[in-house]
Amino acid sequence: MKKGINQILDVKRVVIVHPYSNDNIFNPDFGGARLILEQLNFFRNRGYDTQLISLQNIPSLLSLFYRIKEKISQGKKHKIIYASEERRWLLNLIYVLLIELTSRIDVLFYMKIKKLLKTNQEPPQLLIYNYPYGIGNLLSILKVFSIPVAIYEHNVEWKFFEEKIGSNFFSRFLLFIAKKIELNNLKKADYVFCANENDKKLLIKEGVKSKNIIVWVPLSTKKRVREANPPAIIRRLRNKFIVGFLGSNFEPNIVAVENIIKIAKGLPKSIVFLVIGSVYDSFKNRDDIPSNVIFTGYVKNLNSYLAFCDAFINPKTTSDTGIETKMFDYLEYDKPIISTRIGAHGFENYKNVFIANTIEEIKEKIKELVER
Repeated sequence: MKKGINQILDVKRVVIVHPYSNDNIFNPDFGGARLILEQLNFFRNRGYDTQLISLQNIPSLLSLFYRIKEKISQGKKHKIIYASEERRWLLNLIYVLLIELTSRIDVLFYMKIKKLLKTNQEPPQLLIYNYPYGIGNLLSILKVFSIPVAIYEHNVEWKFFEEKIGSNFFSRFLLFIAKKIELNNLKKADYVFCANENDKKLLIKEGVKSKNIIVWVPLSTKKRVREANPPAIIRRLRNKFIVGFLGSNFEPNIVAVENIIKIAKGLPKSIVFLVIGSVYDSFKNRDDIPSNVIFTGYVKNLNSYLAFCDAFINPKTTSDTGIETKMFDYLEYDKPIISTRIGAHGFENYKNVFIANTIEEIKEKIKELVER
């Protein structure tokens, strides 16, 4: 029998552990935080006693590293530090390994965790740990307390890094170590949650037990209605067919926008692509953007923009692992969503999701929607 999330949820209390600040989770502006918020909402909407624990809030050397990393990621100086995408991901990989090492030797962290678990009147029946690194000796402590642990794989992390870092000996050596650590931690967990069947197959191939892996997309999204007062940029687009795309300034999103530009050049100007989010930063100095591709940059009132789109698009063609959290936002509006297969991982069977095998198929599907 195929095991699903409902087969393991005979529980009263759930604890969700994550490496970000809680403010990041409740006001997510990147995919990882949004996925954790969906986990939290999934359980709370079903009446579970659910606790959210930020690793940054447990005073220790480990929490210090997490806070430093978050400040670097949010600060303007990180662009200078990273210099290039390849260097950025290599430094991220080094950071991941440093976190893993620290998690194994940080005695203060484990003393705090033990105290936190002991103070609860009733221990949780399930602990969800986000990401496969930094869990260190926590697995052993949880077993002492007889608390089942599930590691949520946002991506198959080593595969994700494999696509980003260089091919020199040093990079590949670090990747080899990271892969070994990731698989070792996953094999020790009681459950492994992943976002799509492809990731599950890959993990099984690498020796993670099939019976422990559950494909789970924690969709808690509620349908939204159109807001009455659209932003000025939307008012200028009246009588146009608006295709929305949401993306942060992240390499897979940059490639996706390049695909959007190609699609837009082959479509009439009455079809407008509204690109929402900080991905604009990678295109603001370009002079070859067609007039029917409009960038908003980062926006706070996201609903005001998404609500007035006629359809959504996700032409992702890189990083074939994990889940596209922008799909959570798209599904709130009950509009057609056109995506590549890897862009729709985890959402293949949802209403309104149309999967295209090529960029040309996406273009033809948009034409079809307009002609309805």
